Amino acid sequence: MQNPVSPYETQKAHGPQLNMSTHGQELYKAEDEFRGKAPPALTYPLEALEQMVGNMWIVLAQARTALNVAAENPEADKKAIAAIVDKLDKVNMILMTIPADLENLSL
Repeated sequence: MQNPVSPYETQKAHGPQLNMSTHGQELYKAEDEFRGKAPPALTYPLEALEQMVGNMWIVLAQARTALNVAAENPEADKKAIAAIVDKLDKVNMILMTIPADLENLSL
């Protein structure tokens, strides 16, 4: 195939060009590093984040209470309810570690 625009044409690869300018790459790297940095302060105040964590605890407690009431129903599937309660307990354990992590931010 001698057609130069054919996608099926194969040629010998050109050798590497080592004299290319790296100025564009350096600018791209600097811009990428600038975009990758976090802002110096959180977008929400720390008190608002602590309030959200507190609200999550309240919602988890309400969900657990609702499941306990549902478990008293004789027709309820006890295994399914227990599985959901276990998941809520795991989320609660993770949620308990968040205030310490927020203190480590020291903002």
